[in-house]
Amino acid sequence: NYVKDSNYGNANRDCNIVLGRAAPRKGDINQAKVRLLAAGKTPGSPQLMISGPDLSLARELVDANQREAVADYLGSCKLVWTTQLAKLDAWIELLHKGGTPDFSAQ
Repeated sequence: NYVKDSNYGNANRDCNIVLGRAAPRKGDINQAKVRLLAAGKTPGSPQLMISGPDLSLARELVDANQREAVADYLGSCKLVWTTQLAKLDAWIELLHKGGTPDFSAQ
């Protein structure tokens, strides 16, 4: 009902991140990955263009050795966080090499 609201993209992303962070606590890492990827498909918002992606679930999934899902999420974030394409590309490359990005440097 609120697709045209300027906060729709924020709400879409935030809901998926929260549900994704709850999933591993219930033993469902696959649901966490599904929710992370859904969060990355947000239509965006002016706030998200500035603040960038929420990396809390991404951090947890890297720790759970789910690097490919995190790389996919970061790839989808390129559509919204266009001011940091080089940073996203560097993180994705590091994940593909088995490394762990320093997401605190956002």
